[in-house]
Amino acid sequence: MPTLPLWACCSAPGTTLNAGSGYLREVVLLPMRSLTFFFLLLCSVVSAQNWALLNPTYKYNYSNDGSDTISNQIFVTQIDTLGVDSFRYELNSIAAECEPCSGYSTACNSTHALIIGQPQFLGPAMTYADQEWSFFIEDTISIDISAVTGASWVSSSGVGGTLLSTDASMVVGVSDSVKLIAFTNGDTVTISKDHGVVEYRSGPHRYILIGVQGGTNEGSRFPEIIDLFDYQAGDVLQYHGTYHGTDGYCILQSDYTIRYEVTSRIELGDRTNYVLSTTRTEHFWGYPIIGSGGCPNDYYDNQTIDTLGINHAQWTTDNFLGHPWMDNLWPHAFGPPPSDMEAGSFYPSWLGCAWHAHLDGSSRYVLEPSRLSPYDWNWPAASFCESDSGLWPVMMDELHGTYVEGVGMTERSYFVFEHSGQEILEGYRIEGVDHGIFLDVPRIAAARPCGIFPNPASEMLNVRCVSSNSLYMIIDTFGRAIASGKLSQAAGPIDLRDLSVGAYSLHVAGRTPERFIIAR
Repeated sequence: MPTLPLWACCSAPGTTLNAGSGYLREVVLLPMRSLTFFFLLLCSVVSAQNWALLNPTYKYNYSNDGSDTISNQIFVTQIDTLGVDSFRYELNSIAAECEPCSGYSTACNSTHALIIGQPQFLGPAMTYADQEWSFFIEDTISIDISAVTGASWVSSSGVGGTLLSTDASMVVGVSDSVKLIAFTNGDTVTISKDHGVVEYRSGPHRYILIGVQGGTNEGSRFPEIIDLFDYQAGDVLQYHGTYHGTDGYCILQSDYTIRYEVTSRIELGDRTNYVLSTTRTEHFWGYPIIGSGGCPNDYYDNQTIDTLGINHAQWTTDNFLGHPWMDNLWPHAFGPPPSDMEAGSFYPSWLGCAWHAHLDGSSRYVLEPSRLSPYDWNWPAASFCESDSGLWPVMMDELHGTYVEGVGMTERSYFVFEHSGQEILEGYRIEGVDHGIFLDVPRIAAARPCGIFPNPASEMLNVRCVSSNSLYMIIDTFGRAIASGKLSQAAGPIDLRDLSVGAYSLHVAGRTPERFIIAR
């Protein structure tokens, strides 16, 4: 790992090296690559003698529970040159939930909200000067990297530090020299020559380095956008989607199946394009709000050739399976809304999220927005508070999206005023292996849904099927079968009076499931 102070010393004193500008200055990712390349051209000499606790070309991955899950990722977003061999490094921030949110505007929801731009456990910034690193945490603490065992020093805040030991150890699977430091405020820090801060302890909190990304990746790696959408020719994704809304005259509904088959992969440096053969079948219908007639009842079947564009480090609109929230992709990062007010159905432009990440049973990272409310009808999304730009309150609108490393988008849904939609990955073929419900192209059209109305429903649910005596089952959001029976006629209906208010899915033999809501 390059040694930071000598590597960074090529910049002139008094200059500011900004990682870029964007929706939030401290969370910009892509421009850092240009910054890295600029420095590498200027600096070709590094020293293995200094202990570099932070390298601006790397991302440091930590676990706060002793598992393999990355709870925090820390990296440099801006470098300020303070003098000769003296630098300030601003670090990426996260979004933190406050509950309640005292001290912020009461004009917005003050019980569940996001506060953006919050520092992580190493603080918002670090400085390096005269072989001393300073961390701006609650109490500023300093580390003298030239100290020998038993040496002590005092930080500018009055917190004293003592070097307890120097040893050799394995760090993320690599042999390294480490030093253990104790501070008078009770914190302890373990640092290493080649991997920076290995462990930080403060009270009951413990953060352990489990991976470093950049150059040669070591240990656990947090996925980038290309890791979420990494396909080869022959891979297939099949989604089932629904839409419910109104145009003011009709209650409109759509039920569709989309199958994407990757026919080729094209590498373009920091970008990958996939050519897709897309098969779509849809039933689009409606019924009048008042009176009768004038509403659609149409079926569509078509095949197209499409391009799915994946920028490796930034979301772009031609990644139609992604989301603008992916512009900032690390644990607890705030995913900002796009500037384009015509963002699309599954990503309204006024909503943002805080990313939650965990490993599934196959050790793949799953990314989804953190749920900020315990209420069933609040998806994890937040919007600007007009009275206080630091507060992001939960709205009554629902917005959700789940992404799995190596698979891509597995679910997304929205409910915005009078419109709602959902897409769920029914089945996929990755590396020749099929998963889930998977239909060949000729069978997609044959498995059209029945068509249900009204939706939302209150007491009765009408079902349009091609024949009577079809078996049906109603499944709740926990996957439990709570009702079943046989349709007595082609149009139903199904009695819902014994079911509680909430969301359900209707499964009819030989047909694709359909989501509906009971509201009273």
